Amino acid sequence: PIPRNGRREDVYWTYSFSPIDDEGMPGGIGGVLVLCTETTQQVNAERRLAEERNRLAQLFDQAPTFMAALQGPEHHFHMVNPAYRALVGGREVLGRSVAQALPEALEQGYVDLLDRVYATGEPYVAESALYVIRDEGKPPVERFVDFVYQPVKDPDGQVTGIFVQGADVTERSAAERSLRESEARFRAALKAGRMGSWETHYGTMTRIWSQEGMALFGLDLPGGLGQVGGPGDEYVAALHPEDRPLASHFKRLADEQDTFEAEYRIVRPDGVQLWLSGRGQVVQRSPEGRALRLISIMADTTERRRAEEVLGVEHERLDIGLSAGSMGAYEMDIRTGGIW
Repeated sequence: PIPRNGRREDVYWTYSFSPIDDEGMPGGIGGVLVLCTETTQQVNAERRLAEERNRLAQLFDQAPTFMAALQGPEHHFHMVNPAYRALVGGREVLGRSVAQALPEALEQGYVDLLDRVYATGEPYVAESALYVIRDEGKPPVERFVDFVYQPVKDPDGQVTGIFVQGADVTERSAAERSLRESEARFRAALKAGRMGSWETHYGTMTRIWSQEGMALFGLDLPGGLGQVGGPGDEYVAALHPEDRPLASHFKRLADEQDTFEAEYRIVRPDGVQLWLSGRGQVVQRSPEGRALRLISIMADTTERRRAEEVLGVEHERLDIGLSAGSMGAYEMDIRTGGIW
């Protein structure tokens, strides 16, 4: 500590003391040469660097994602955080190469990926990659991980190690797989039932068609994206001319109630006319209560309608015949004797 600049400061110096030869003085030493260099900035910089390293080490250990620092072409573990230890089953890996510490990583091709990153200096990114943990004496455990292998380079640009960072996304992958399977079953059901679905977004005035919905209407839209309103509205254009007023009617129903039934005719681009029957479900509303997002599921009921029309004609013929012949008809249930 020295007084400087009008205040007391902590100052750091590097000193050297050298004897000054003088034959005329007792002992031949006439004095001492003192050389000093102030190193305050260097010391403070080293302290700041140490503090920064400590903060980084704390972040490294506390990070929710798994991290590991690998050194050299053999990929020896230099640092790992608790999340990485948990991923590999708590095995001790520090100081060992990846191939030595994690034999399953070698078998599953992860060491080959590390070799490629080390050789090329290019990072490698993976999503939902399968990693099977094979810890001796324990049953295999399947995990799915998102991760990146990031090369670490020296000032000359040479790769000296690889930084590994990622997240265990096993639960997310399981949920996505379950969702895909559910969607596949749903699509299979739509196809088997000659059904289609689409979403109408009144906020953005767009309509998102499923593949089955487009097939039902005979449409082919890039990304299944259609328009709501105006001359480009594929849905309204497909409605039978006599049923087109129903489009605005369905919008009013959606604003007033959460679900409603619908039945109408469409004319496909190939000229085929179909009867459709199904329901609309409002899944999102504005603060004022107006429908913002509507999901529609409709089925092709053309055959049923034709059968009903044929049956109606036959009934009409029967009624005419009975009337013309002054005859009547009745039905009897032989089990109960009931007549109507």
